[in-house]
Amino acid sequence: MKLMVTGHRVEKLEGYSIPQLRVDMASAIDELTIQYGWLYGLSGMASGVDLWFLDILRNKGMTYACYIPFEEQTDYMSTEDAIHRQELIDAADRVYRKTRNIRMVEDCDIALIVYDGVDKGGTWRAMQKAQTLNKICKLVIPRRI
Repeated sequence: MKLMVTGHRVEKLEGYSIPQLRVDMASAIDELTIQYGWLYGLSGMASGVDLWFLDILRNKGMTYACYIPFEEQTDYMSTEDAIHRQELIDAADRVYRKTRNIRMVEDCDIALIVYDGVDKGGTWRAMQKAQTLNKICKLVIPRRI
């Protein structure tokens, strides 16, 4: 089954426990794997949740596709994240360019949603679209420090 992720970039996660969030994301992926079998990842390639998701999948030996919304995406991340992002792209099974979150939502079976409760922004819109399309949704709530 195809598992997409939506969540927040690093700068929007200030005040949350990043190590705990990564553990919680890995646990959610483990639960979904037990419930649905082998998963194929879909990621929008932003810093933060999108890249951590792919790190987790790679550590589990899972493959994934990158959905890159625009070529200048690295202008909005640290040099370290941009380099790591390119490594993840190079290791991807497939790369889709100039494609938005909506395509990932349409393509997925399951949405892993790292959601802080704010009813606006890309994560919220992706969650709303996934629910409208009757996708399986798994929420991960970040914990405050």
